[in-house]
Amino acid sequence: HDSLTGILNRQGMDHHLGKLANEPDHTMAIVSLDLDGFKGINDEYGHGAGDTVLVEVASRISQVAGRHGLVARMGGDEFMVLVKDCGIDDVRNLGEQLVEAICEEPIEVAPDVPVRVGASAGFACIPQDAVTTHELRIRADLALYDAKGAGKHTCKRFSEADQPIEVLND
Repeated sequence: HDSLTGILNRQGMDHHLGKLANEPDHTMAIVSLDLDGFKGINDEYGHGAGDTVLVEVASRISQVAGRHGLVARMGGDEFMVLVKDCGIDDVRNLGEQLVEAICEEPIEVAPDVPVRVGASAGFACIPQDAVTTHELRIRADLALYDAKGAGKHTCKRFSEADQPIEVLND
C-alpha cells in the first residue's frame, strides 16, 4: 500500500493484475488518472500541501470507485482504477465521475487556503481494447495521454486511430 494515501501502490496493483491475468472469461477495465495543475500547487504551497491534495484525491477516487474497483496510486500524481465485469459505457461513466469528483470541490491545504486541481482520465477494456492485462495497462495510459492532449479535464477511451503510426527503419 501507498504509505501516504493508504490505497494500493504500484506493486499492489501489479499483484492484483497478475492474479486477474489467470482468470479468463472476465471483462475488465483500467482507468488511468493524472492530476492537472498539481505541480503548481507543490511549487506555490509546498510539498505538504501537495501531500494533502494527494490524500484527498485518493479519498475521492475511492469513494467514486466504491467496492467495484481497486484503486492505486501509481506514483507522483498518477492513479489507477481497476474494474472487473463491466461494460464500456459503465467504465466511461466511471471515468467521467472520477474526473468530476476530483475537480468539483476545492481542497483546503491549510486553514482558509483552498486550491483546485484538475484531472484527466483514459481507459481501456478487455476484451474490446486489449487481450492481456499488460496491454490493457499500456492502452489505458495511451488513452490518458490522448485526454491530456485533448485539453485535459476529460476522459477518453483507447483508440487505435488516435495512436501515432510507428515507422520501421530497414
